[in-house]
Amino acid sequence: SDDINVDQGWELTYDTDVLGISDIEKNNTINIFPNPAQDKIQIISEETPLTAIEIINIQGQVIHRGKIDFKRNLEVDISSFSSGMYFVRLTNSMNLISIQKIILNK
Repeated sequence: SDDINVDQGWELTYDTDVLGISDIEKNNTINIFPNPAQDKIQIISEETPLTAIEIINIQGQVIHRGKIDFKRNLEVDISSFSSGMYFVRLTNSMNLISIQKIILNK
């Protein structure tokens, strides 16, 4: 919904109906398995093709970045990563983003 605030001659209009992370999860189921993982993860997007992936460590550093050619199924080699928690940030063909947590146990 749009809200309008008028104060001292200024008018500010803003839209609170913005697409966010939860919107992709409502419209598209993305599964990452196994979780916890050891050396590879499978990513399956049930409806919308994926276009990009980032894997982010717990310090917020992007340690893997790649473009995906509109695939729904993807295998990612994570064998070079240290054990720990990571976030997988996926972008789909509608530019919606999903962030999921994975655990790597070696």
